[in-house]
Amino acid sequence: MKRNAEVERWFAEKKLPNEKPIRRLREILLAADPRISDYIKYGSLIFGYEGDLVSLVQAQKKNINLMFNNGAKIPGTFPHLEGHGPNARFMRFAETEEASGRLWCADWSWINPPISASTTPVFHRTYPDRVLKPGFFRHEDSMTLMTGASGAVEVSGQAI
Repeated sequence: MKRNAEVERWFAEKKLPNEKPIRRLREILLAADPRISDYIKYGSLIFGYEGDLVSLVQAQKKNINLMFNNGAKIPGTFPHLEGHGPNARFMRFAETEEASGRLWCADWSWINPPISASTTPVFHRTYPDRVLKPGFFRHEDSMTLMTGASGAVEVSGQAI
């Protein structure tokens, strides 16, 4: 990956809370097309080719927000792009795992509170429902294995 000294100075000065995933996104965007370059404009990290394409907005916040300056003109449907205006679209990464490309999952009903759920940042997001392994799973015979034939809890062959 080509290194821009101006961008490296910006990273050193800002000391961002999510610097590692932002750097990973930078690698991904720069690798997408060799004509894309990164630079600092208006105090923010910008990726461009013949104009500004993508801007890192609200860089000091915990989550990562990318603004696609002409995102409304991108043909097709992209569920990760948010916005309804005539030009810009936003891609928000709520978790560093998502920005880093790692697998993650959640049961939506477990992470949203029963009251005022729509005020939480996770309410309007969809989460993949996967089972990641290794994991902790209930073993149906666990109590039988632990109690033994006598019904008393045994540790190292001695009844408690």
